[in-house]
Amino acid sequence: MDFLSPDERSERMRSIRSSGTKPEEMVRDALLKCGYRPRSPRKKVSGRPDFVFLKRKAAIFVHGCFWHHHSCQMGRIPGTREEFWRAKFALNRLRDSRVQRILRKAGFRLAEHPTNYAARLKRQLSTDYKVYEKLLDLTQFGVPQGRTRYFVIAIRSDLYAEDPFEHLLRSLPSYLRKLGLSSPVSSSSALSDLEIARCGRRNSRDTVGFDEIAYDKPLTKYQKLMNAGCHEPSDLRLARHSPEITERFQQIIAASHEEGRLNTVISSATRERFGLKKQALRVLDPDAPSPTITSMPDDLLHYREPRTLTVRENARLQSFPDWYSFKGKYTTGGHLRRKEVPRFTQVANAVPPLVARALGETLAAIFADMTKASAPVARVSRLELICKQAKVRA
Repeated sequence: MDFLSPDERSERMRSIRSSGTKPEEMVRDALLKCGYRPRSPRKKVSGRPDFVFLKRKAAIFVHGCFWHHHSCQMGRIPGTREEFWRAKFALNRLRDSRVQRILRKAGFRLAEHPTNYAARLKRQLSTDYKVYEKLLDLTQFGVPQGRTRYFVIAIRSDLYAEDPFEHLLRSLPSYLRKLGLSSPVSSSSALSDLEIARCGRRNSRDTVGFDEIAYDKPLTKYQKLMNAGCHEPSDLRLARHSPEITERFQQIIAASHEEGRLNTVISSATRERFGLKKQALRVLDPDAPSPTITSMPDDLLHYREPRTLTVRENARLQSFPDWYSFKGKYTTGGHLRRKEVPRFTQVANAVPPLVARALGETLAAIFADMTKASAPVARVSRLELICKQAKVRA
């Protein structure tokens, strides 16, 4: 099942570059540190390798696992249009083999650099650890966000332990009962106490010239869990939308509800109607977990109110407790993205605390079981047993 809409998937596939990718930059930096100066691909070299050393007769291919159908979880065949993708991958691998044969016949030495970081991590850990891996749907932990993430847990090879992910999934029902939650948690269950229509607005406490939500009290079980131990949350600053933008957002929200396009990118017709170039704009579905939170604050519109979400609302969808306060700028841009981590990015890049807590409790339980199993058993000699029986008779 594809979690993206056809338009969103198409846009994502179009954004993939054929050259200048991050893995290529990493390989280039590593080569430069070693004193090599690789040349860019040349047309006269068959297959256009990513890096070429003509004098050394050497070529490097930086192959992505998906496009070159690597034998790992990243090289899996998509669930839609399977026949198309099987034929596409078969042709790609056939072309790879043909290019390698031609280059080897021409006297080239080849290096294929797999960009499967999960496999690399497992390989580095497996010498001393037993490695467990799992793709987890975070909604099953009570997180009100449709987000799937890859987790790795490594346990020393000399220690006996069950598969931690089996333990984790087995304990999920009791974990949710202890928190008073049921899965999945919807966006409105997470955010309804932060609606301006309910709470009102006031001057921002941390930024002059901005308004913020005048918080009142939690309403749902999830909100009460997040608000426990906190009188009033921080990071409630509202974006400053002009009246024209507010009216446009109101119409986009209404159109998305009418078209049934919630939690997915707005339709091409809606984009054309408002002259929008942004592809990733989505309207929250109040009755379902939100889509994956990103570091771009204008990617999501509120399900009812014509505005983008606050840092606190994004944090709620990530299951951050209200007492947790974020520091630094709200947003940043340009070259500063490499130097600063604004609040929206802090929220988006985090592991949801409800998931981290469940993993922590699972590891604690496994370590406790291992400690019990390795504890020395007290032995009583026959003479000590006779003495104890004699005392009892006396």
